[in-house]
Amino acid sequence: CDHSYDTQVEKAFAEIAAQTSGRLDILVNNAWQDPGARDPKTDALLSKGAKFYELPLEVWDDVHRVGLRSHYVASYYAAPLLRKAATPQW
Repeated sequence: CDHSYDTQVEKAFAEIAAQTSGRLDILVNNAWQDPGARDPKTDALLSKGAKFYELPLEVWDDVHRVGLRSHYVASYYAAPLLRKAATPQW
C-alpha cells in the first residue's frame, strides 16, 4: 500500500486482521519516500549536494509525511493486532 494515504494503511491492516484472526506478531516500520522523486529539479539539487535550505519546503513535508507520520499511522492500526497476539490464549 502507499503509506502516504492513511486509508490504504487502514485497509492493509484490516486485510491482515482478516487473514490472521486479528493477530500480528511483529511490525517493521520501514516506509520512506525519496525526496528526489518529487520532481526533476529537486532530484538535480539533491544530486549536486544541495543544502536543506536550498530545497523546496515541500521536501520536508514529503519526507516526514511518509518517513515519520506513516510509522505512527501503521503503529496505530497495528497496535490492537499486536496486543491480541501478546495476550496468552487460555
